[in-house]
Amino acid sequence: MFSGIRSFIGVFGVLSLLSWSLWTLTVSQVSIIEKAFGLSSSETGWLFTIWEIGYVICTVFASYFGPRVHQTRAIGFFNIVCGLSAFLFALPHFVAFKDGVEYINGHNRSTGLKTDDFNADKLCAPHQNTSALDKDMSDGFGQKKVSAQSNKVLAFALFNVAMILQGVGKAPCYPYSAQYVDDNVDQAKTGFYIGIITSIAIFGLMLGYGTGSLISNVHVTLKETPLSSKDPRYIGAWWLGFIILGVATLAISVPMFFFPRRLGHDKTDQMQKVAASASSHREVGTLKAELKYVAVTLLSIGKSIVYVFTLIAACFNVLSVSIFLGFEPKYMETQFSVPSSTASIFVGVMSIAALSIGTLLGGVVTRRGNTTPFRLILTIIGLWVTVTMLLAVAMVLGCGSQTVFNPLNNDTLAAALPCSCNHTEFLPICSEGVSYFSPCHAGCTNTSAGAFSACTLIPSGSAVGGLCGNSCGMLWPYSVVKFVLNLVDAIASIPIFLVFLRSAGEERKALALGVSAAVISLGAWLPGPVIGGKLIDSSCLFWNTASTSARFCAHYDIADQRYKLYGTMIGMRLVGVLISLVSLVSARKLKSWGHQSAQEDKNMEELVVQHNLRAEI
Repeated sequence: MFSGIRSFIGVFGVLSLLSWSLWTLTVSQVSIIEKAFGLSSSETGWLFTIWEIGYVICTVFASYFGPRVHQTRAIGFFNIVCGLSAFLFALPHFVAFKDGVEYINGHNRSTGLKTDDFNADKLCAPHQNTSALDKDMSDGFGQKKVSAQSNKVLAFALFNVAMILQGVGKAPCYPYSAQYVDDNVDQAKTGFYIGIITSIAIFGLMLGYGTGSLISNVHVTLKETPLSSKDPRYIGAWWLGFIILGVATLAISVPMFFFPRRLGHDKTDQMQKVAASASSHREVGTLKAELKYVAVTLLSIGKSIVYVFTLIAACFNVLSVSIFLGFEPKYMETQFSVPSSTASIFVGVMSIAALSIGTLLGGVVTRRGNTTPFRLILTIIGLWVTVTMLLAVAMVLGCGSQTVFNPLNNDTLAAALPCSCNHTEFLPICSEGVSYFSPCHAGCTNTSAGAFSACTLIPSGSAVGGLCGNSCGMLWPYSVVKFVLNLVDAIASIPIFLVFLRSAGEERKALALGVSAAVISLGAWLPGPVIGGKLIDSSCLFWNTASTSARFCAHYDIADQRYKLYGTMIGMRLVGVLISLVSLVSARKLKSWGHQSAQEDKNMEELVVQHNLRAEI
């Protein structure tokens, strides 16, 4: 059962699907986790950065020890690490909040409460002065403030450890699997089998977003709740998906330990593989010689103007992607007032379709077109310019910011408000298209069946929970433009990799690809999520801090957020295009790249798809 290449492809394909689904599941739950634990977007952005740190560090060591280890057992071990990281990511639900009920603002989230009772503490409380109310809150929730902050610190620490382990567990699996396949099949078939693995892994993107969509509609306690999913206080069962995928990953990892170092081959073929491997080890030489060779090779690669400036330009373009990548579902939730489940489905479909079709079209473009250095870089610049223009279109496809009525901003209304309200807890209600800061700030004194009545500052006297709907009709136009944008980006990835592969020379192409991956990771993937988080936080209007010293953003200036995010991404793209012009000028002097076989192009294309799994999710 564990002696054939098809068995290996099947098992590893499923593991690839599960490992990538863990990443996209995390992306889909960003807004819920921020709300649950009082995290800012800068902090959740750091979680994606720490994933990249684990990924990069482990990739270096895995590449060095790759030829020396039992590769299938190593794959099994690292996937077990990945599965355990999923359990660790879910652990804050069970450790930081042992009762499973106090997730936010210190209020009890137990089930069994009637809606009226649940909303009662949000009503206008007349005949109280502010100092008395503040004292009551301090006496009642002072201990919970300390508890909430310690819970946040513990949860954030666990999230960090889980994400770095997830990166460590993911890093060696693809290079080990590719080498294992290449060592056990005819080289002409390597691209075919890697393509199968890649195709299966692509669906992991959709599995992660789909799982996130489903669990977002389940309450965090797995029980009935008086809150609707549209209520700002509602928290979905974010942790459940990690348990499910963690169990599945651990279960599928076990069969990897039963595959041999070498699958069944005839004796002659096996002897040739061993002889080739031994020869390569003999040629490595001493550590000093290896370092000298690497230094000389790097110096030679650095002399290629086309390679160096294309790499720098690619860094700026990937930085543009990484700024937005981890926050795309949250962006759609915020901009278009859609629930987390809907945003996850939209992003998942856009990603998998654009990645699949775009990579295929990129291969067609480079195989049928003229791939001389000048033409190839000109193609890249044309595609990047197209992406930049599409980003400009996407920037204007959004809804207007919602105005939230707060009587404290008007001295006359503030004096007329017969209530002492908690000014740090944003709990919006809606009446006739107007949103109010909270039931208390609208002067509401009664609640029934989730609605509020006897509201002295509302003309109709009644309201319902939540912000007023912001149905500006831009969701579908934005989604179409974003799909085309992702598609063009995926097409561009093929010629970019061809430049990296060919511009450094035949003997140096392996190191050139490694250097490009390391530089892009350090220069783009590492800082991008934190930059994106900072930009999102800077557009926050209301931070919920009631009854807890932890903060999360409860309401954004969505127009400001949109222009900051997309403006930054457009700026990065323009810098990349300008830098790539240096490569274009230099490429005019080159007649050709040198020899490159069709089979090498085929295998390279499969490598590109694996790389794009990180850039299109």
